[in-house]
Amino acid sequence: MSASNSKVKANIHWLASFLAGVAALAATWFVYQQTDDLSETIHRKKPSKTPLIKLPDFDFSAFEKNATTLKDPAKWGADHAGSLFVSERFLLEDGVLRNPETASFYSHSDGRSIDNAWFLSFPTLEKLLGTPKLHLQDSDEDGFTNEEEWSAKTDPTDAKSHPPLVSKLFFVKQTEVNNRIRLKQVVKNASGEELITIERVDAKLPTWLQTPKKYADKINAIKFLQPTLKKGQCIGDVTLLREDGKPETAYSIGDPHIKLLSIEHLTDVKVPLDRVRFIDTKSGRERIATKPTFSNDSRDPALVVEADFADKSISLTLRYAPNPMEYQTEPGKSVELTSKTGEKEVYKVKDSTANSVILIDSKEAEIQVYSDNQNSQAPPPTRSSNMDKP
Repeated sequence: MSASNSKVKANIHWLASFLAGVAALAATWFVYQQTDDLSETIHRKKPSKTPLIKLPDFDFSAFEKNATTLKDPAKWGADHAGSLFVSERFLLEDGVLRNPETASFYSHSDGRSIDNAWFLSFPTLEKLLGTPKLHLQDSDEDGFTNEEEWSAKTDPTDAKSHPPLVSKLFFVKQTEVNNRIRLKQVVKNASGEELITIERVDAKLPTWLQTPKKYADKINAIKFLQPTLKKGQCIGDVTLLREDGKPETAYSIGDPHIKLLSIEHLTDVKVPLDRVRFIDTKSGRERIATKPTFSNDSRDPALVVEADFADKSISLTLRYAPNPMEYQTEPGKSVELTSKTGEKEVYKVKDSTANSVILIDSKEAEIQVYSDNQNSQAPPPTRSSNMDKP
């Protein structure tokens, strides 16, 4: 037994090698089996072949067009203000980025918003966009602010391009002296021609009528107040004669520029009226005078209208910084305005009211100038009561 044990001990290394070999063969067989199973599993799960799908032909025309453009840098551009490689412009306001072209930083004095795009259209102003009160500055020093030029659609960087000077003209006041004509009677002469007798309510009397020395002069005064006038004749054409042999025997009742235009008889009204129309040929003003046709209705003062060609003295002021002016004028006269660069604007004075004056420009358009900043192209002015039908 001991001999056997000694033999085993002597050959123990061979026994270990044998057992290791058996284990290695077992492990190899196991790995082989697992690999074979994995290959079979992979084969079973391999997807079947999908048939090829032919894609449609791609349109490369856009690429070809852009490739052509890229060869010419002059044609490079972007869909925003700036170049292809530069971002569109933004301004930082109150911690917020704002697009200057779509925003409005300034408001006109009348409340309207002034688009920034307008400022950006002028290189000089583009650099100043965002400056406080830029709209109230006079960038070209022509006497008009940028907001005034924006309203008038003129160039704020060109001193020769500016709104009309009349927009700087303001009405101050008018001094009025009445010059009324009252219709007394409509008569016919021997040939059937209609004539009228009038009364000069505010006429300046000559000395011999202002202080009559005797009753006869008072009678002459009454005659003076009722001269006869026919259609187309001017009031100044009527001459009064005093008694022969006395000084100042001939006297014109004045106003050679006031002409009788028409004599009418209104019968389609509640009270029949006689109506006459006069015109001031110097200023173009027209006035009417009316009276009841029948004397028994003449006691109603509402039916008696006097034609008043008031003598007016009109004060105007030109609030134009480079050349401020004050004007004293009257209906029929002209007002000349001169800009800093020498351009002239001439307007004819047509008439005035208590708070405005009506001017006529070179194109015969009426402009109404007020006592405040509401100057505007005005429609024909509303006629006063002595110009309307009663």
